[in-house]
Amino acid sequence: MPIAKMSAMAPGPVPPIPRIGDPLKEIASIATFFASPEAGYITGYSFFADGGLSIDTAR
Repeated sequence: MPIAKMSAMAPGPVPPIPRIGDPLKEIASIATFFASPEAGYITGYSFFADGGLSIDTAR
């Protein structure tokens, strides 16, 4: 979908990745990873699945 069309449809800012995330493919895979033994050493960190909207907030 073109960014201009998405901007017109979006209620807020448009993320750098100009599409809506698929909860079943992208959000669920993050949750599955955190529930796995491979994520056992990750503590005290926030991960954002927001298509890049939070990139500039870390600066």
